[in-house]
Amino acid sequence: PAVVNSPTGGRTLVAHAFNYGRLLGRLDLTLNSKGDVVGWEGGPIFVDQNIADDPAVAQKLAELAKPIEDLKKRIIGQTAVDLDGQRTTVRNQESNLGNLVADAALWYTRQDKTQIAIVNGGGIRASIKAGDISYAQVLEALPFGNRLVQFDLTGADLLAALENGISKIEADPGESSGRFPQVGGLRFSGDLTKPADSRVTDVQVGTAESGFKPMDKTA
Repeated sequence: PAVVNSPTGGRTLVAHAFNYGRLLGRLDLTLNSKGDVVGWEGGPIFVDQNIADDPAVAQKLAELAKPIEDLKKRIIGQTAVDLDGQRTTVRNQESNLGNLVADAALWYTRQDKTQIAIVNGGGIRASIKAGDISYAQVLEALPFGNRLVQFDLTGADLLAALENGISKIEADPGESSGRFPQVGGLRFSGDLTKPADSRVTDVQVGTAESGFKPMDKTA
């Protein structure tokens, strides 16, 4: 574990057992009479087929999975083209799937007259092939329980958000941060040869139908 010492002299151990349930973390602590941590040992346990299922838990999981599997098979739409959700695309450049997700956010909030939508590219985790779109494919492409949040912001705030979004594009596309902004209701240009936080060169707000106008930083 990482050891963090507090200003009062206390000690906190911070441990994390990887992700997706692949590892089980074990940490044994030794405490003194005051409850202070004075020693520790342990390590990760790899969770694989060598660990037998608990029969009762396995049966309950199968029962709970049945309605979910039925839901995942439901067809909810169609696409005439492949929708690109590859990691190297959505974290580095505009994607047609990123555009669709951002435009869907605008469509859902149209009654509130929202103008723009931003979706971080790292939240898109799979592509969708041309043809019928199932509920399962949407869950694969957007697996996180994120909420759609609406708020007012100025043009200057929007510019800062876009600068942040393209501040971590790396030479190796696979290493770029997930903050790249997939957008709806706007279009922007940037110069990646410039230092981070000074790369955005043009921002326009609007739609293909209504046309685009230069963003007003004070609006």
